[in-house]
Amino acid sequence: MIIVLVAMGIAILVLAGALLGLARRHRELEKSYTRMFEGVSGDNLAENVLRHLAELEENARELAELREHTRALQVGSREAIRHVGLVRYNPFDDMGGDYSVALTLADAEGRGIVLSSLHGRTATRLYVRTLQDWASSNPLSSEEQEAIRIAREGNGQHMPATDA
Repeated sequence: MIIVLVAMGIAILVLAGALLGLARRHRELEKSYTRMFEGVSGDNLAENVLRHLAELEENARELAELREHTRALQVGSREAIRHVGLVRYNPFDDMGGDYSVALTLADAEGRGIVLSSLHGRTATRLYVRTLQDWASSNPLSSEEQEAIRIAREGNGQHMPATDA
C-alpha cells in the first residue's frame, strides 16, 4: 500500500509539473493572441481587417476608373497630331533663302494636312491639302512629298542648311 501511495504521490508531482508547464505555455499563447488581435493603436484584428477590406474595395474602384480614363486617352491620342514633317526650300531661282515651307501634320493613321507656303518677292501663297492614309487626292510637289515622308518616318523635321 505504501508503494501505491508513493506511486500516486510521484504521479501527482509529475502531473502538477505538467500542469505548471501547460499553464505557463497558456500564458505565452494568451500574450501572443492578445498582441495579434490588438493593433498598435489598440484596434482589434477584426476592425483592422474590415478597414483594410474597405481600402481594397476603394482601390479597386479607383483602379477601374483609371483604366477607363486610360482607354479614353488612348482612343483620343490616336486622333491627335502625332507626326510632323517640315521642309524649308527656295522655289524660285531669283530669291535668296529658304523662306518657303511644306509642313505635314498627321495623326497615327496618316490623316491630316499638308500646308505649303510659297514665298515670293511680291506675295506669299498658302496651300492646304488633306491627307488620308498618308496620301493626298491632289498632286503634290517633291517638297510636300518629302514633308509627308519625314512625318511618317517620325524624324521630326528636315531643314536644309542655308547660307542666308
